[in-house]
Amino acid sequence: MQAHQHISTESLASGRDSDIDTRTIVSPASIFSLDESETATLRAPSLSSGSLFSKSQETIVPKKARRGMMGIIQCVLTPFNKSDSTNDKLSDPCNPLTEISRLLKRYKISTISGHRAKAKKLSSTILYISTQLDYECIEAITRLPYPYLPKFAGISVCIHEPYTNKLKTLTDFVERMSALGAVFLTFCLRHDERRNKVERWKEGENEALVGFLGALEGKDCGLLVIDEHRGIWLCRSQHPDGPQFEVSEPSHANPEKLPSPPPLPSSYSVPVLPSPLSTLTILEISHPLMFASPWLTYLTQTINSSPLVSLSLRSDNLPFQDWSSLLHNISVPSLQSLCISGQLQRVDFMEFRERHKTVRMWGYVRDGERFVHFKDGVWPWSVSRRDVTPIRVGVSR
Repeated sequence: MQAHQHISTESLASGRDSDIDTRTIVSPASIFSLDESETATLRAPSLSSGSLFSKSQETIVPKKARRGMMGIIQCVLTPFNKSDSTNDKLSDPCNPLTEISRLLKRYKISTISGHRAKAKKLSSTILYISTQLDYECIEAITRLPYPYLPKFAGISVCIHEPYTNKLKTLTDFVERMSALGAVFLTFCLRHDERRNKVERWKEGENEALVGFLGALEGKDCGLLVIDEHRGIWLCRSQHPDGPQFEVSEPSHANPEKLPSPPPLPSSYSVPVLPSPLSTLTILEISHPLMFASPWLTYLTQTINSSPLVSLSLRSDNLPFQDWSSLLHNISVPSLQSLCISGQLQRVDFMEFRERHKTVRMWGYVRDGERFVHFKDGVWPWSVSRRDVTPIRVGVSR
């Protein structure tokens, strides 16, 4: 049994049989498929592929099936994939699936794997929401005159500016759901005036995000990704000839030189934060403003309240400096995978490691002015402080 647990833990980090680059692991793009044929399009993994976890931990499954973020996502969605009487009984007069099916066909909504969304499979597929038509579709679904909406496995959302109205549309949609397993929330910066600088949330955006995260309470959400993309990003856009892809120009600014958010103005009203989520098993945060006040408090509370297995914290566009304090305030006994994009003093790492003996960590660990490339496993107790060679530490079998 111990051997199986080791493989399952290692599978949290491995998307392929060979060693994986640290940037790939800590990147929020790690939620996407790592197949060579798909990396160019940033396509999210298909839930219908064969790389799925076994329903029974005692069942031996192929090695490939236990690897990658895709497997973790499948574990999160397992309760939603089981046959659900609410979603299956089309004859029930209180069941909105017939109307939802009609709207999905009318607006041609897709899943993250690129297939046409089907109402009967809402509990096992993740809807992709990006275009204006997509938002119009979920608005129409929200307005259906039924007491509830069925369970949704998840939504993958690209939010283009202005953010406020789109977040409110999503909030109304989520509030009507019976349950929602996974949320991929990507804020896309496409305009030059915001792409090369870090700002505070614009008026109304803070409150809109508070409303959305508050709507997730009680929905059994197991996976949450809050991401920000600057530069090249493939987005579906409306076109007379059908869905097309548009590519925004890359940003030439060095992320490390991007300015810090300006100080809060005296008239700035700090929003009342929602209650922390307590059902997450996977959390990935790469939006820089989630590491600033007051959202850092909410982030810490959510981390400590949830039975997390995998945690990824990344702030490239506004390098976060206080990893030591953040990790000191984190206590997650269930944690197995931690990815950070910052620098961590050895003493702080050792303190965190002592409290989380089963964690697997990736990133750049800083020891004074020297850097040690830490890829996986545990810190090598025998390594000299003067050893600055990139190392890879394996886990004993």
